[in-house]
Amino acid sequence: MARDEAMWSLKALGADASSCPIPMGMTKAALIGAIAHSEGGPPIILRDLVRIKNDAMGNREFKFYYQVLAEALIPVACIRHMDEYGRPDCVIIDGPLSASGLLIKVPRTKGFSKEAYREVQGRAHQLIRVRDELIRKCYELGIPVFSVVKRCTSRHFMAYYDLKGASPYTDQFVFQQLLDYGQRTNSISISKAIEMQGAEPFPRFNEIYGFYIKTSRNPLTPPIRVEYPEYLRGKEDWIASYVLTTSLTTYEAEFDGLPKVICLAHRDCKITKAVMKEMYRRGVIKLLDEGVNARLLGLIWGFSLE
Repeated sequence: MARDEAMWSLKALGADASSCPIPMGMTKAALIGAIAHSEGGPPIILRDLVRIKNDAMGNREFKFYYQVLAEALIPVACIRHMDEYGRPDCVIIDGPLSASGLLIKVPRTKGFSKEAYREVQGRAHQLIRVRDELIRKCYELGIPVFSVVKRCTSRHFMAYYDLKGASPYTDQFVFQQLLDYGQRTNSISISKAIEMQGAEPFPRFNEIYGFYIKTSRNPLTPPIRVEYPEYLRGKEDWIASYVLTTSLTTYEAEFDGLPKVICLAHRDCKITKAVMKEMYRRGVIKLLDEGVNARLLGLIWGFSLE
């Protein structure tokens, strides 16, 4: 693929989400947030506190639950940003546009109460639908919308080409061996590949397609997966050129090979452990000032009284 330096002047809207559990023993809780912004413009920031009863689900199920809720804030933030600040030249989100088999049908595990399971399954389907709302809005406005996935554990391409039985490796690992800087794969229907792996059909506004592209000169940085809706078929070279041109080269592994606007969104929305510790400290002080019984909080990290 060819770089096009003129693409740096495009007004891109980027979005990312973040989440972090709150270390308390009395309840399962997590802070979630998302940001959508274009470089140099005001952002839209969404955040929420997720809480459930301790016995409603296990820790793994709760992590899946609050991460689904966080991901659903991304398209909502993008739509709100376009409503308030106008039409961008393109929209790029962190994470997939496709719906994995786990979203279409959440596995029912031991210790998952019926009420909690229905809630999680409903939220998973809501995530798929709100992504479709973003795709529909961009389609109506004539805006390219696509997503980048850096940490890929899927085997969609292996399934699509009927190679899952011939190799135990993920798509990303295979293409890390094959692609050099600036090269990309052909596109496949990610939606069909997911169904070929046993997922139930789920109606979408647009079928989702995708390809892998090597955007970093660092041999240790794997290629990323780029996903886009069916209405952008034929625009793959433009999308790939934009992603390649605006991707950063940096010593920070979490940003290397990602488009600049996604790096900015990731930097500004990430809920780090340091941030959570400070919020934790302020929350504990407030509760102690209100006379709450400190033992009932079940503080997992503890707290200094000095």
